Amino acid sequence: GVILDPARQPELQRPGDTAGEEPLPARVRCSRDGVVAEVGIDDALDMGNTSSVLTPAAGTSATGVGLQILRNGVPLPMGSRWMFTDGATWTDQGLSARYIRTSDALSAGDIVGEAIITATMK
Repeated sequence: GVILDPARQPELQRPGDTAGEEPLPARVRCSRDGVVAEVGIDDALDMGNTSSVLTPAAGTSATGVGLQILRNGVPLPMGSRWMFTDGATWTDQGLSARYIRTSDALSAGDIVGEAIITATMK
């Protein structure tokens, strides 16, 4: 898991404003060269979620802010799948998380999100 540094209200003034991006530890390794893996990410609390913002989990007390997942700096919709073919070495998947301001009233507190990352060998 990742704990983001606290964000301050001036960083999240308007819906869509973002702050506090941190890398997520997500590495994949195939069992041998030539094997292809399909890697996917899903919202642990809402498998039907196709936005890049995780559903708030138990322990969330903040409002007006969510946790957004990115891949290589681009918002990553939940339910996304991509192919991994870099062989038998551990390779970072370029994932990160950040705060994103939503349209709800902003209030201080904690925000908790959970994603499931899977890798299926093909």
